[in-house]
Amino acid sequence: MTEQPRRGKWRWLRHVAWVLVANITLVLVAGIVFFGSGSANPLIRRLAIRRINAITGGQTEIRSLSIQWLSLQASVTGLVIHGKEPAGTEPLFAAEEVHAGLRIDSFWGRKVSLSDVIVRGPHVHIRVEKNGTTNVPSLRRTSTKPLRETLFDLRIRHFEFLDGWMLYNNVKTPLAIEGSDLHLILDAGGDMARPLYAGNLDWKKLTFTDRQFLPLPINAVVKFTVWRDGFTIEQGQFAIGTSRLDLQAEISDFNSPQWKYRYRAWVNLADFRKTLRSPMTPTGKVDLRGEGTYAGGDLAGTGNYSGSEIALTYDIFHQSGLRSTGHYRLDKKGIGRQRKRPRHDEVAGP
Repeated sequence: MTEQPRRGKWRWLRHVAWVLVANITLVLVAGIVFFGSGSANPLIRRLAIRRINAITGGQTEIRSLSIQWLSLQASVTGLVIHGKEPAGTEPLFAAEEVHAGLRIDSFWGRKVSLSDVIVRGPHVHIRVEKNGTTNVPSLRRTSTKPLRETLFDLRIRHFEFLDGWMLYNNVKTPLAIEGSDLHLILDAGGDMARPLYAGNLDWKKLTFTDRQFLPLPINAVVKFTVWRDGFTIEQGQFAIGTSRLDLQAEISDFNSPQWKYRYRAWVNLADFRKTLRSPMTPTGKVDLRGEGTYAGGDLAGTGNYSGSEIALTYDIFHQSGLRSTGHYRLDKKGIGRQRKRPRHDEVAGP
């Protein structure tokens, strides 16, 4: 081959290389402009709707979706997931905004995690029909892992559920539990391969309603820890009417669940009188505390109580200023009390 043809061949190869580099650069620039400007968001929105429908088995609506590619952040507004609830009722799930941040843990190992997930204004509606069916569609899962394992695999480092509302409506019973002003925060600690989540639940406006009872207001503040195998309530404080309950509980193995619990309660019997619509129910105050276990459907435990200012208002008998103390046990047979002979100002328990 002569020198002239060889130079011509190299010039042609350099020309082809420059053309390829220019085309690749133009494609990359076009891709950056396309995705960075938000032009791709409608396409991604349709793909997201299709994916959520495939996972939940419901019908999804998304008002808008925006992605910040450089910071790996995404926001969805107007998210609505319809289940099998009747038309005109609240959807299965809705949220004003869902924000998620992605974190690359290992580029070469292709390991990623969710740095944070923040859900603002979530609404959850569970409805049980008269035939026992619910509005929750069957999840189309391809994995055989338990659902909790799948959730832990998301490796979420920080989760917030802000200003939530929830309704459980059992038309069959009928019974309803409705609450607003729900705040839930979870923070991951330890090794992300086996994360340990510290959580705080604050639910100020919760109401229990039954056909036979008057609505009962409940407030809950709970500090807890959850991991792959277990769950612990370090401190649970519940205000039920004018009564209060402090609770500690633990389950160490979800595969073989056995609860251990400890509690103390300050009960105002007037709450039962009002809620049960029972004017014959005694009034008074009861301080009780105890501990026990719950496993295999069997509740067991022991405790003691002290009642004061007890007043009986039966038609044929009136008495006030009574007191009662004692120990009790819980087992398969129910609740039992160690009997003793009451003093003149005491009333015997059952």
